[in-house]
Amino acid sequence: MMRNLRCGVYASLALIAWGTVGCSKSPPPPPPAAAAAAPTVPPAANAPSAPAAPAVALTPPVAPTAGPVDAKLQQKLLGMKPTDKASDSLPPLKVSEPVTPLAPAASKISVEFIPADAFLVMAVHPRRVYEHPVIRQLRESLPPDVAEMGGMGDGMEQLEFLKANFGIAPEGVDEILVVLDKDLLDSVMNNPRAAPPVGTIFRTSAPLDVNAIVARILNGPMGAKLVEHDGVAMLMLTQGGPSPATPPGGLTFPPEAPAEAPAEGKEDPAQPPGGDPPAGGNAAGPPKQETIAVAFVNDSLVLAGTEAVVRKMISAPASKTASTDLTKQVESLGNPLFGVAVELGQIHKPLESLLPAAPPPVALFSPFILSTRTVTFKWDLDGAEFLSLNVEFDKPESAVGLYGMLNGQFEKSKQTYSTWRKLASERVGAESIAFLDQVVNGAAFTNSDETLSFVIPKLNGLEKLPEALKPSIEQAKAAAEVSRKRNNLKQIGLAMSNFDGDHSHMPALSGMGNKSMKNPGLSWRVYLLPYLDQTPLYNEFKLDEPWDSETNKKLISRMPKVYGSSLEFKSNIQIVTGEGTPFQMETGPRVADIVDGFSSTIMVLEAGEDVSEIWTKPGGLVYDSMDPLKCLGAAKNEFRAVTFDGASWTIRGIDGDTFLKAIQHRDGGRFEFPE
Repeated sequence: MMRNLRCGVYASLALIAWGTVGCSKSPPPPPPAAAAAAPTVPPAANAPSAPAAPAVALTPPVAPTAGPVDAKLQQKLLGMKPTDKASDSLPPLKVSEPVTPLAPAASKISVEFIPADAFLVMAVHPRRVYEHPVIRQLRESLPPDVAEMGGMGDGMEQLEFLKANFGIAPEGVDEILVVLDKDLLDSVMNNPRAAPPVGTIFRTSAPLDVNAIVARILNGPMGAKLVEHDGVAMLMLTQGGPSPATPPGGLTFPPEAPAEAPAEGKEDPAQPPGGDPPAGGNAAGPPKQETIAVAFVNDSLVLAGTEAVVRKMISAPASKTASTDLTKQVESLGNPLFGVAVELGQIHKPLESLLPAAPPPVALFSPFILSTRTVTFKWDLDGAEFLSLNVEFDKPESAVGLYGMLNGQFEKSKQTYSTWRKLASERVGAESIAFLDQVVNGAAFTNSDETLSFVIPKLNGLEKLPEALKPSIEQAKAAAEVSRKRNNLKQIGLAMSNFDGDHSHMPALSGMGNKSMKNPGLSWRVYLLPYLDQTPLYNEFKLDEPWDSETNKKLISRMPKVYGSSLEFKSNIQIVTGEGTPFQMETGPRVADIVDGFSSTIMVLEAGEDVSEIWTKPGGLVYDSMDPLKCLGAAKNEFRAVTFDGASWTIRGIDGDTFLKAIQHRDGGRFEFPE
């Protein structure tokens, strides 16, 4: 259920950003039409070279169109049709740069397009978050590896894609409201593969280039068409199922992710070197087609989501005669950086059928859930309350009962913090402790009539928070670096295993590793590329030429991150070779060759930077029998390694004889790696 809900929320947002309704991890590369219209950006280090594209014209920001529905725009949109013109004939895309300086926040969230059937609204104000001085300082101080570990790396890529292909500057998004329809629970229970009934209200601070955006969607592969509802033009797009061929100049949308994950222990098939990519789609058959709608109400207000919800949002202003409980709660939030309002009464009926089968901890709270009328949550850095949560019940008895259950735990948590504070004050730092004291000592859990409230008041000295968090950020950076390197080794180990599955042996140090084939002299790292999601790069190599041929030398600068980030394009991800080791220059090992045991034999390791080598150059680290650890360079006292069973290890203080047992695969010596 949560996966479907997450997909639905992401789908509504992503339709505006990069035109997909699946759960793709990252956006696709810009296709011809989008690339031709995209701003000039330096190519990524590992991206294939592409023809130069004209820069996007940046227009001076102007005020958004007044009034909710722009009738002239709707007329123009309804007259647009797909075209087979080349991409350079499509309207040029202009970037919607934010109006500066940042205007004061409105006193409350606009509820005009929230339909009466909604039960939850989530509001976020990206521009205010993006430009807030405290958050800006934190963002600038956050190490890239920490951001990637939290999934922010993909998010930034997607925001850049949004700007390049749809002309929306990330810092120019004033407000996003995610709206969940009351039929959500019924949908995910009875039709889990359907797109959940979710919609998004998307407001920008400057006009969008609507004509160019719609032209690209109409010329994309999703069978888009324009229809009218209550005077507003809706773009209808198809999710799932086969797509028609992409016309020239059309925007390419990525395929929907399969609903089912691979079976445990199985990976998606890697593309064999030189072969065709695996066929897409779900083994159980093509996913059911769904209709997704996008409506440009005016040039700064966009509605997107499943068709039924978008129709309800368009009709909401005309159909309302009085505020609903939900819209009242949304307005009660004010206008925080982030807020959520829920009218739980809208979904009591489906909850009644779900809760009896819920796990015991949830079932314990079932009576309180079913008597909850509304819930509001907000977080803000500038308001009187840093964080607040309010739960309103149908009757005072429910509030009293739940307060009695939770207040003891609340007071116990404060006591636990007091004990922890004495132990951690030196390690955490005085500034961080001061902020934590404000949070814990200022937090209040109260019961008033039918409402439970949890409030943390505004924190003083927030401008000092980035400096106070520096020690924690450094710790996070170190942890992220260790995690990144460990995961890189695991990916390489899995790639080796998949290569063996396709070829019945692993690559040699200087080539494919098949005795019947000539090895011209390319590193084993090159032959693993198709198994590391780098098939396009692999296909550019001339496999019948050495690593330093004119063609292959040009590819050295595109070293994948999994092999390191050296500016000299050298990798310290190495294989140790020599007498008795599984990898040799001309031959790669078979699984059956590892007689000492998969968990006892090192496959690949991370050596010292001082023994790094150009990543495409064949060879490995040749050990010296008199001093086996010497080949590791500066890492001989501590290094990371992956064994043939795919496990990743950090090995410290190992002696030469033990290291020799760990790198040889049939000497009868078994090395037990420390936990």
